[in-house]
Amino acid sequence: MWKTYFERIYFSVDGSHHKYLFESRIKAATSDNWVNISLDDIIDVVLKLTRNKTAGPDTLTTEAFIYGTPRLFAHMSILFSWLQVTSVWLFSF
Repeated sequence: MWKTYFERIYFSVDGSHHKYLFESRIKAATSDNWVNISLDDIIDVVLKLTRNKTAGPDTLTTEAFIYGTPRLFAHMSILFSWLQVTSVWLFSF
């Protein structure tokens, strides 16, 4: 039930234009201190989340991640890797 619900939400929007913008920004932000947070890292953390908890201030429940698709995990991996690079760059001044 939850899995199909979140799959339907995640695939409901065509993100091809945003994918292009995101990939071009990732290429521009790549630096020597790139830290790769792998898909396995994301999956390991997601599997440790507990179910049936109330949503936080962001209104996301853990089920949104637990029943997420590999596509979601791949985006999370790229996002968290990129955030580490940009936070190092932002705080290096």
